[in-house]
Formats: sequence, structure tokens, C-alpha cells
Amino acid sequence: MKKLTIFFTVLIAAIFLGVIGIRVSAPEQDITKKVTKVGVVLNGTKDDHSWNQAHADAFDAIDDELNLEVFYRENVGYGDQAQETMEELIANGCSIIFAESVGFGNAVLAEEQKHPDVYFYHCSGTRYGDNYTAFFMRNYQSRYLAGIAAGYATQTGCIGYTAAYPYTEVIRGIDAFTLGVRYANPEATVCVKYTESWDDYDKAYAATKDLIQNEDCDVIIYHTDTLAPLVCANDLSVKSIGNNYDNRNRYPDSLLCCLEMNWAPYYEKEIRTCLEGRFYGKYDWLGLDEGVCGITPLTANEGANRGKAEAAINIRKKEMEDGTWDVFFGPVYSNTGDLQIESNEAASDYYLLNDLNWYVQGVAVDD
Repeated sequence: MKKLTIFFTVLIAAIFLGVIGIRVSAPEQDITKKVTKVGVVLNGTKDDHSWNQAHADAFDAIDDELNLEVFYRENVGYGDQAQETMEELIANGCSIIFAESVGFGNAVLAEEQKHPDVYFYHCSGTRYGDNYTAFFMRNYQSRYLAGIAAGYATQTGCIGYTAAYPYTEVIRGIDAFTLGVRYANPEATVCVKYTESWDDYDKAYAATKDLIQNEDCDVIIYHTDTLAPLVCANDLSVKSIGNNYDNRNRYPDSLLCCLEMNWAPYYEKEIRTCLEGRFYGKYDWLGLDEGVCGITPLTANEGANRGKAEAAINIRKKEMEDGTWDVFFGPVYSNTGDLQIESNEAASDYYLLNDLNWYVQGVAVDD
């Protein structure tokens, strides 16, 4: 009996001391006690009211809470310049690197192999490794919803789409937008013009002007980083849909809505994962249900069909958030009349990310 009493006394003391120990040492485990240096590589400027500023705003929202020192490198070119920039950031003590453009992929792949102790994040990439995560948003879902708004707003039945490059990500967005347009307006056409540049203002303005004046487009959407399409649409008094950033206050007379990105929750979660030593390389594709992408409320520029557009958008948005439906759910036909996705079937993520290289019915590409 005496031995049992001694045993339980020791056990209770050990538990008590353990609890005290945990409480005393908790502040020492605070992952934000030490400043963490984060390098952010941008292909434009962090105040562009577009793609790059959406990322910069996210870091601004979390840097105090996580005790971050964020180093921005702007207007970084692809290839050698991107690699040199990442080397410089690492030399300055950055332990986490965010490369915020698809074109930085090869540079990230080279650098992560040279620096296994640094965490790399590549936005809009698809490859990943031991210390390398790729991530993106399902902005095709947002584009589908914006397509509904455009379909209800157009009077001419022709909507212009100024785009940078014809590759899978961009084509996926064009197709999703067009499916949304034709959900609202089955006879409408989306006319696409490529600029072969993300940020060439003059090319984007000229392409948009051509769509308006020569193709009779009365609503404009775009997939570039420059705001030239919004400026052109505003100058020529046609309606528009913003990309990447909420610019309704800058173009109040022409914008129907804007596609939005909210990276702050994802960046906070991932940086905490790094600081806690729980990082593992993966691919993250984040949708409406995670709150990373979406569209702003429709403005009065939507016109008489605003109520119908809002109702249709809310229905489809809820279906995507619930996971009961998604954009590329068959039957889906190409613009050459071929059945690409069978009835009651859905395209896989792998297919959408890597193999979707055709246009849906209703798309006309202006060469």
C-alpha cells in the first residue's frame, strides 16, 4: 500500500510539473518571436491595382501578426534574372520565397534544388518537390460567374476577351467565362484577341479597341496584368469586367464587377506551416469554397437584367461551393462541334491543369 501511495504521489507530481513546464516554456515556442524574412518575386509592380498588388496586399495583411520582414523584388524578368533575384534574396536571409508568376517556374525549380533549407512557393505553377509547393486559385470558377454577368449585360451579343498567351490556364479561363456567358445568353459569342504579353499596355489597349470597334463587342473582359483593357473600355463607353483586383472605384461608369483574389488566409496558413516545421511540398488548387477567389457584387452598370444575373450567379456559386456542380461538367462541346466532355461527366483536375487546349462553343479567336 505504501508503495502504491508513493507511486501515485510521484505520478501526480510529474503531471503537475509537466503542466507547469508546458506553461512556462510556451512563450519560448512562439513561432513569431523571431523575425522571418520572406522574399516575394513579382513580374510587375506591387502597386499595379492588378495581379501583383493582390499578392502584396495579402502580405501586408499578415506581416505584423507573423513578425515578417517582406522583401519585394518588382519587374523581375523570367529565366536568369529570376534566378539571380532569388539568390540575392536568399543571401539576404530570406528563408521563404514566393515566386508570383507562371514564368518563374524554371527558376524556382533550379533554386529549390540548390537551397534545400529554403521553402519555395510558386504561384500558377504545377510542379512541386520536397521544399517546393505550387499553388493557384480556381479562377475559372470566378470567370464563369463573371460570364453570367456579361451574358445578361450584352446588347450586341458579342463580348470581347483580351488575353495574354494561348496556353492551358488562359484557355481554361476563356472557356469557363464563355460557358457562363452562354448559360445566361445561349446565342452570345466571345471574341478573343491575344497580345503575347502580360504587361504591354499599348498592345492590350490596341487589342481591346479592335474588339470594340471592329467586332462590335459591348462588354470587355481580359486576362492580362495591365489595366489597359479597362481604360480602353472606359474611354469608348462600353462595359467591362475587372481582373485580379477590385477596381470598381477607379472605373465606376463601366465596370460590371471584378474578379478578386484574397491570398492572405492561405499565405498565413502556409507560412505558419513553415515556421512550425511541418512543411511538405504539394500542389494546392484553391476555389470559391476556400474564399481565395470570387467576384465583387454587380454594379448598376449591369442594367435592367441585374436581378436575373445576381440570382443566376448566386445559384451557381452555391453549387460550386457545395461541390455539387462545377464548370466543366458535361456535356461540353468544342467550338468545332466535337463533344469533349460527356454528359454527366466532369473533367478531372489533371485534365483542366494540363490538357485543356481547346475552345468551347461560342468562342471565336481573332488571329
